[in-house]
Amino acid sequence: MKEITNRTALIITHKEPFKEWAKFYNNESIEELTDRLNEKHIYLIGFATEEYLQEDLSPYCAEIFEYELTNWNYTANWHNLRFS
Repeated sequence: MKEITNRTALIITHKEPFKEWAKFYNNESIEELTDRLNEKHIYLIGFATEEYLQEDLSPYCAEIFEYELTNWNYTANWHNLRFS
């Protein structure tokens, strides 16, 4: 018999302050930027209850934030690194 593990899916979307920051530092076409700003990322974490959501999320916040920034910078520059 398989063991069942409950997980919570976090869906990360870009909010307006990040979108403004990205537009200010944009080196891509408007279409590419718009596509990237409309991306959503999903992370599976341990089971989180609505009652204790902030408490359940706090161990993951810094790591997800750092990964999102690293992913943004890395992905945005991959073609420059590849062809230089």
